[in-house]
Amino acid sequence: EKDFDENSVLTTFYAYLEKENISDTDKKTLRIKGEKAIPGYLKEITPSWTPKIQSEVSIRGVKLRDDLFLNGKLDLIEFLDEKTVRVHDFKTGKPKRRSQIDESNEKSDYHYLRQLMFYKLLIEKYHPELVMEEGVIDFVEPDDKGVYQTVAFTITKEQIGTLEQLILDVGTQIVNFSFWDKTCDNQDCEYCRLRSYMK
Repeated sequence: EKDFDENSVLTTFYAYLEKENISDTDKKTLRIKGEKAIPGYLKEITPSWTPKIQSEVSIRGVKLRDDLFLNGKLDLIEFLDEKTVRVHDFKTGKPKRRSQIDESNEKSDYHYLRQLMFYKLLIEKYHPELVMEEGVIDFVEPDDKGVYQTVAFTITKEQIGTLEQLILDVGTQIVNFSFWDKTCDNQDCEYCRLRSYMK
């Protein structure tokens, strides 16, 4: 439902937190963070959503090729109309700058834009009648000034084509096991070092 009640959301948060296999200290820390973040997020962000939303949407078995299928789970789909959607991906922790998210900053280790691209590929192949107009990264914790950050992206067909080709290339390497002898350019890469030990 669109009208989220703060108490019911917090109660649900507590219930899921209790199911987590983490220490009591971590549960306490996360409870405090949730109590700080959730009310503000509900007040500042969710009122802008359309009335029709679906959360925790699993999409399985999207066929790219006879031997390559994609699966994914989308945090939230917001229906803008019958054929157009906006996909939200929730992130905890300190909000990131747009240049960190869109990978224009080469030093960034965040691949959030690529995640949104993957969701567009997934949803539009699974539901060809739908168009993912926008992907949004929602930071559910406020920044140091108490502001909740959302960063929206419009993803192009060219980006999706490039991502699909990358998935096909990597999928082929996995299926054929041809990735086994490949290494990266990073001299300090722990995975490449492990691979050399296993050779």
